[in-house]
Amino acid sequence: MRKLGERILLTTATLCARRPWLVIGVSAAITVLAGWYSTKLGVDTSTDNVLAHSLPFKQHDAEYRKDFPKKESSLVIIDGPTGADADSAADNLAVRLKARPELFSDVEVPGTAEFFTNNGLLYLAPDKLQNLLGQITGAKDLLTSFARDPSLRGVADTVSDQASSRNSEQATRLYTQLGETATARANDEEQTVDWVSVLNFERPGSRPGTRRFVLAKPLLDNTSLDRAGPALNALNEEIKGVLEEETQGIKVQVTGDPSLRQQELNDAFKGAVAASSLSFILVALSLIIGIRSGRLIVTLLIVLVIGGVWTTGLAALFVGNLNLISIAFMVLFFGLGVDFGTHMGLRFLEERKNGLPFEGALKASMMEEAPSIGLSTLCAALAFLSFVPTTYTGLAEFGIISALGMVVAFVVTFTLQPALMSVMPPKVPKWGSYNIGVGAFIKRHHMAILVVSALVTVGALYAAKDARVDVNPLNLQDPKAPPVVAYRDLAKDPATSPYSLNVVAADQADAAARIKKLEVIPGVKKVATANDFLPQDQEPKIQAIERAARTLGPAFMTGEPRPAPNDAQLRQAFASILAASERAADTAPEGSDLKTAAEAFRDGMKEFAEKKGSEPEALQVLQEAFVGSQTDIVDGLRSRLSPKVVTLADLPAEVRDDWVTANGRLRLQIQPDSDIGSPEALEDFANKISAVEPTATGVPASITGAGNAIQWSFAEAIVYTVIAIALIVAFLRRRLSDVLLILAPLAVASIWTVGAAALLDLPFNFANVIVIPLLIGLGVAGSVHIVVRARELAHENKGKKLKDRLDVLDTSTSLAVLVAQLNTVAAFATLAISHHQGLYSMGLLLGLSILLVVIVCLVVLPAGMIALHRPGVIAEELEAAPVKASRKKKA
Repeated sequence: MRKLGERILLTTATLCARRPWLVIGVSAAITVLAGWYSTKLGVDTSTDNVLAHSLPFKQHDAEYRKDFPKKESSLVIIDGPTGADADSAADNLAVRLKARPELFSDVEVPGTAEFFTNNGLLYLAPDKLQNLLGQITGAKDLLTSFARDPSLRGVADTVSDQASSRNSEQATRLYTQLGETATARANDEEQTVDWVSVLNFERPGSRPGTRRFVLAKPLLDNTSLDRAGPALNALNEEIKGVLEEETQGIKVQVTGDPSLRQQELNDAFKGAVAASSLSFILVALSLIIGIRSGRLIVTLLIVLVIGGVWTTGLAALFVGNLNLISIAFMVLFFGLGVDFGTHMGLRFLEERKNGLPFEGALKASMMEEAPSIGLSTLCAALAFLSFVPTTYTGLAEFGIISALGMVVAFVVTFTLQPALMSVMPPKVPKWGSYNIGVGAFIKRHHMAILVVSALVTVGALYAAKDARVDVNPLNLQDPKAPPVVAYRDLAKDPATSPYSLNVVAADQADAAARIKKLEVIPGVKKVATANDFLPQDQEPKIQAIERAARTLGPAFMTGEPRPAPNDAQLRQAFASILAASERAADTAPEGSDLKTAAEAFRDGMKEFAEKKGSEPEALQVLQEAFVGSQTDIVDGLRSRLSPKVVTLADLPAEVRDDWVTANGRLRLQIQPDSDIGSPEALEDFANKISAVEPTATGVPASITGAGNAIQWSFAEAIVYTVIAIALIVAFLRRRLSDVLLILAPLAVASIWTVGAAALLDLPFNFANVIVIPLLIGLGVAGSVHIVVRARELAHENKGKKLKDRLDVLDTSTSLAVLVAQLNTVAAFATLAISHHQGLYSMGLLLGLSILLVVIVCLVVLPAGMIALHRPGVIAEELEAAPVKASRKKKA
């Protein structure tokens, strides 16, 4: 197998050196094909597919959704100065959204169904009901007038009756409304009399509080990154229009699954694109600083771009869709794809500096670096693939794409790169040797380095006990994003908390038994059911309402209105109102509010008479404005004052379907008694409920279940990675000392990384959980290159005096490891610019972990090798190991 590989490499090297344009042409054709196929790469924006559907919590949720399907709606939260202001804004927004069926399939204002309007009085508390019924019966005369004659004639009778009334406050309100309306109509302004204000009692059955909700279900495109964008943009436009029309002080927030997911998609995509661009720039800068060979740098960057196109095409072919994690694959490729070329390129420059001709140096660098690069490729691919056997399918797809990228990087490094180097031969820089200049320092202070490293490792182990896992998807988003802020606002109130859990009961008896067990659990505020939508104490309330209806009498409850007035009657009514306004202004007590209102009433009527006259057309306009809501008040009260006992079957469909199935199964909603947004509180609440109801489903159960699944996947991936890499290294190197020298630095770097994460309070989450497996898979490249090159040098140093021996830190390998790993650090760290906290933490931890690998591989590992083998980097044991003669010597 080795000889076959060597023959392939030599043939490839010869072809690239002598027929470079052929290789470049084939590569260009493959690039065009890959670029075309890349256009087929889709985006799966569903977070439901990130974990395997076979997980228990997923199955429980699927069973629950069979009875109560998921409604993916945006939730608009409207807070107003008063309940009436919030009602008006909510109704206004609902009307606007219903007019856009191309973007919203359903719009609902909870609590405004006709059912709740007609039965509103039954939902009042007993004391509030008695107070309102007293106000209604106290306004009997006025209400009877509305029912008997809702016209300008009826208003004239009401004004005349008011003169003899002792209710000066009601007269003040009446005169104020009539005066303002008459003045407005005289000046062609739209205004009507607010008779509810005149009556001075709450709208019957009005909802308590000043917060209202609007549910808008947008039409979604799950194949697009802008899946809910058009609908959400329209929603924001309509909200802006509502705020311009409604009372000052209205506050509107938008949250809900579509808004949260679109926000996350926007942050993740923008972060990934920005990070990809920045990572390419930083990689280019690090190459410029580390290599200083312009042609080689240009070659590496061309190879990097073409490799990225190939990887994208393979991603479209083998995976098909990107997810919220795999969308960052290009950043990783930019960070890793150039590493192999860096090693080969620097080795080429070293061989050229040592006197080999171009083709000899090219063959030597390819032959000597291929084993290390091949082993690094295999180890990195295994690390990326470590999540494939786990239930974390989202990260598994990311791993597949990245593993394909490693294969691509290997192929282009040994085909396209040498061909480009042949047409653009890199010039050997005249500056010093290809090393990092720390070899002498490490030799002198190797014991101090090891002591410090041991102390740091012990400290990191101690700190690592505080490392934590946070898999709440909300915590992966920008905490300042409006949908996130609104979501957390809802969580403060147990009644609106999105962190409730759900259980399905077979029937009422089963529900009662379950509720009895659940309500005693610490942390449970309430177990809500469909019964909560039924009025309490219905019988005594109905009796009180019926008494009020009898007091109002048949004239109000069932009486027919008089025929509409004719033109002559309209003129007579107008004259009567005008005369009554004069009398009211003359007789009202001086200095009183009644006097001010009566004078405004008189002045408004006079202004209307002067500007509009008393022709029938003008009086019809005034009649419409004066009558206003009289008929609505009468109709509304008649329906509310004729109640019947309400049952579950009477609930409106939009409510009943959320709580009761067609076969009578009942939803029980378990509400927490406080804000449980922290990972610890969510897990505690979920565990307490699942101990009683194992099939409970909802956000706490999903987050806890996902957390357990991810932790297991994390542990599995580490075990798979370590075992696979250990076996590969053992098989290829065939010495226990090599295995230990290669893997020990990775164990140290892993401990340091976990300790650093704990100290920086960076929890492991959905995205950055890949850090440790990747550290092992990617970090192994550094230790492999150091150990393998050290063995080569041991063979070359045989028989030489100690002063003539060449140290591994004095070769291009150390510089290549440094440049390659710093490229990776620079690329990974760019993810930290993302507002998406998952990508941010992934970039930060990956960059930090690879930086720690650099320190361990280039400082701690050589120090350990020196301590183990006394003077010199490689002791007699290593010198005795069989290695093939260097290509330079053969040449």
